[in-house]
Amino acid sequence: MNKTVVLVAAWDWVLFNFRMPIARALRSSGCEVILVAPPGDYVEALRSDGWDFEPWLVSRRGLNPLSQLASVIRLARIYRRRRVATALHFTMKPIYIGTLAARLAGVEQVVNTFTGLGYLFGSSTTARLLRTALVPFARVLFTRRRTRLVVQNPKDVEAIRSAGWIGPRVSVAVVSGSGVDLERFSPHADVHDTVVAVFAGRLLRSKGVADLEATARLLRQQGESVVVRILGEPDPGNPESLDEATLQQWRSEGLVQMPGHVDDVAAALAAADIAVLPSEREGLPRFLLEAAAAGLPSIATDVPGNRDVIDHEVTGLLVPPHDPKALYTAITRLASDPALRRRMGAAAREKAEAQFSDAAIADVYLGMVIGVTDSEAS
Repeated sequence: MNKTVVLVAAWDWVLFNFRMPIARALRSSGCEVILVAPPGDYVEALRSDGWDFEPWLVSRRGLNPLSQLASVIRLARIYRRRRVATALHFTMKPIYIGTLAARLAGVEQVVNTFTGLGYLFGSSTTARLLRTALVPFARVLFTRRRTRLVVQNPKDVEAIRSAGWIGPRVSVAVVSGSGVDLERFSPHADVHDTVVAVFAGRLLRSKGVADLEATARLLRQQGESVVVRILGEPDPGNPESLDEATLQQWRSEGLVQMPGHVDDVAAALAAADIAVLPSEREGLPRFLLEAAAAGLPSIATDVPGNRDVIDHEVTGLLVPPHDPKALYTAITRLASDPALRRRMGAAAREKAEAQFSDAAIADVYLGMVIGVTDSEAS
């Protein structure tokens, strides 16, 4: 039986940071695993770790039909040449392009994972038009036999159905995110002189980064001794990316610390006291999972994805979106109460251990691909 499996993403960083537990589980089960993405800064690290990497040229932002068709053909050629039996696609563009390529190449099985509905399910006119334009393609691609759809929270199932992308008879699996390494991210006992509230992620408008900057302004105006640290970089491939001029203005004002991209998120969380994610919508945010595993209380907007990780008043606090004042109140509340931070952080770690381990998530995908889990195989 052919057990050649590809994992496809629009960014090699995504494979390196988020998909390795799934890839390792598949390889351990006897599958030949191939990683596919546009080549970037992480290819060397993937190959040096023994992974078979196939470069795939695709524009993350471009919408030119001819360019997208060329990306489909390039991916279909990889599938044919490598005799792929199962394709796992992650995020929107690889899902659409990859599913069509899989059809052209005769791939037996496809698993499409929406790690969040992102820009296409935003409220802008362009997003609504694109979402509607994709309906007929979705109806054809996602109803094919042996095509599985995966989302990371129940609300995303409702959103996909409401958009008309799938009919009522199409089943969608809800899988709790990408999992988190419970050994790499663990509680720390460091005591910091000043409370640090940290955000980590792409610097996008939809992530609420501007709201966090406004909150930092309120903290300074009120004389609160709290450091707001924003980790990450803009994403030129995303229409919602913050521009460099805005970021430079924030740096010059000194309201927030902005060290840029950080490879060691575990160390960044160990140096913080509160995790903050004021986003508009999420699939199941990896940052909040990592913060929970690190034993930190989190403050996030009360939106799909975030509320699936945070139990309000138990593991953290939920606030309305686009409300810097509410964010300010939540941050100052936790900053002024170390005992509450410790209690919520401990509860967050317990939840991460019970629901979000990367081994458990990898086991789910293993069952989808080969119909057996690690526990069953042993």
